[in-house]
Amino acid sequence: MSVLKFIYKNLDRFKTRFALVFLAGILDGLATFFVPVVLAEFTRSSFTPSDFQNLIRLVVIFYLASLFLQWTIRKWGEALGPQFGNYIRLKYFKALEKLPIKDLINHHSGYILSLINKVSDGLAPIMFDIFWTFAKSISNMTLFFYFTARESVFIA
Repeated sequence: MSVLKFIYKNLDRFKTRFALVFLAGILDGLATFFVPVVLAEFTRSSFTPSDFQNLIRLVVIFYLASLFLQWTIRKWGEALGPQFGNYIRLKYFKALEKLPIKDLINHHSGYILSLINKVSDGLAPIMFDIFWTFAKSISNMTLFFYFTARESVFIA
């Protein structure tokens, strides 16, 4: 959780893009969840040919929406990781330059710089996981538990 706090605290000029890409991840999770749900409607016993056209339209809409949202995440979300890492690196290098000498005496500057580099290099995969895994999982798991709870209440 402290990593997410660190990222959110330091987003600065990236907040809008981060929020939009995160929202795209959530919406992509919704679209990918509903494709198999709509396909399951084909197995109903009361299925009619007029239902076929409506269901095909829904499958195509959800699938195309998912492709567009994944393209959005890939274009802007995956580019955000390295850009944000470089931004953090420069931000903390500049902050390190302004530290007084008495504070720098306690720690070797090479060690501090290597820590900043390590944190900055690790941000790109974390951002990748936030957009591709965490955001999609929020909507997928919420809908899964909603549909499961709705059906199991009637079963019990």
